[in-house]
Order: sequence, then structure tokens, then C-alpha cells
Amino acid sequence: MKKGLPASIWVAGAALFLAIAALTLLTAGATRRPAWGQLAFAGLLAVLIVGGVLGKRRLAWLWGHYLSLFLAIIQAATLGLAWWRGAAVPWQVALTLSGVSAAFLVAFLALGRRSALGWFDLLCPACGTPSRMGADFLFRQARCRKCGEVW
Repeated sequence: MKKGLPASIWVAGAALFLAIAALTLLTAGATRRPAWGQLAFAGLLAVLIVGGVLGKRRLAWLWGHYLSLFLAIIQAATLGLAWWRGAAVPWQVALTLSGVSAAFLVAFLALGRRSALGWFDLLCPACGTPSRMGADFLFRQARCRKCGEVW
């Protein structure tokens, strides 16, 4: 395997960073006083996931991959529901939420690419099949669904 980060990891990391930065700016500009405990928890989780993705941690891949999809859906649904209810959504907020949703979706797709799976050693050494299944709770080992190999 080549040395260095594959392009899919660069794209996923950049997309996660942009989404988190945009949400931070949106929250900081909110008219209501933000809940600092929740913001601190979200920031810690973001640092752990992005750091884990860059550090080849399979558990961070799992969280980054599926949480990105969930957050993309939540952001898009929030905006869609606001429009459906007829709420006056400033164009800056709508643009930011659309961008955040798109960035999370890009991160989800990038982390699902074969090169990203290879970065996290999620390609079965026996048969070469991509695997997204852990063999243990903390995802230190992976299991191939096709041949049953554990590595």
C-alpha cells in the first residue's frame, strides 16, 4: 500500500472540518445563549473522530462514517421541516445548513470508498473483500463477511 493519506481521507477530513466549523459559527451567531456543556461535548467528539480518522483508528472510522450520514440527514431534515412549517429562515442560515449537510454527506461517501477502507485496514487479507464489520466491541479486529477471516 502507498504511504501517506489517500485522497478519500483528505476529502473526509476536510469535509468534517468544514461542517464542524460552519456549525460552530452558526451556533456562536445564534441569538440565544448556547449551552456551553453541549458545545464542549460536541467539540470533544469532533476532535476525537477527526483525530481518530487521521490516526487510522477503526472505531473512529465507524463513528465518522455512520455519524456523518446521520448528521447530514438531521441537518437537511431540520431545514426542510422549517421550510415546510413556513418558518422564516434567513438565507445565511439556510445556506449554512445546506452546506453542512452536503459536507457531512461528502464525508460519509469519502469514508466509504475502497481507498479509505484500505487506509483503515478494512480489506480482507484473505479474499480482498471490503469489510465494515468489527470482530470485537472496540473494532480492534475486523471480520470478513465473505470468508470469515479475522484480522
